[in-house]
Amino acid sequence: MIIIQPAEKKIRTTISVPGSKSLTQRALIAAALADGRSRLIGPLESEDTEYSSGALAQMGIAMEKGDDWLVEGRGELSDRTGNPFFSVTTERPPVFSRPLLLLVGEDLSLTGTRGCMSGPLIH
Repeated sequence: MIIIQPAEKKIRTTISVPGSKSLTQRALIAAALADGRSRLIGPLESEDTEYSSGALAQMGIAMEKGDDWLVEGRGELSDRTGNPFFSVTTERPPVFSRPLLLLVGEDLSLTGTRGCMSGPLIH
C-alpha cells in the first residue's frame, strides 16, 4: 500500500497535457469554417489529423504548422482540386470527414483505408 500525505506547503506548477485527436479535428473544422485566422494551441499531430488538415488544404484552407497551428478560415469550403479525399481510420468510419465533405455542396469522392470505407457511406 502507498500512503499519500498532503504537501506541507502550496505547490505552484504548470502542467501541459497532450493534445487530443478529437479536439484537434473539431478545432480544425471550426477554424476552417470561421472567417479569418485562428490559432490552435497545442494540437495533436497524428495520422488522422494530418489527413484532416490535408483535406482542408484541398478545400483551399491555408495552414501553418508549428507548436501551434495557424488556420486561415474562409467561412466556406469548396473542392479546389477534383481529387478524391483520402481519409484514414483503423477502427470505424471517419466521424469528422464525411459530414465536413457534405458542407462543400459539390459531388465529391472519398477514399481511404479499410476502416474508413466500412459502414454506411455517403452516396
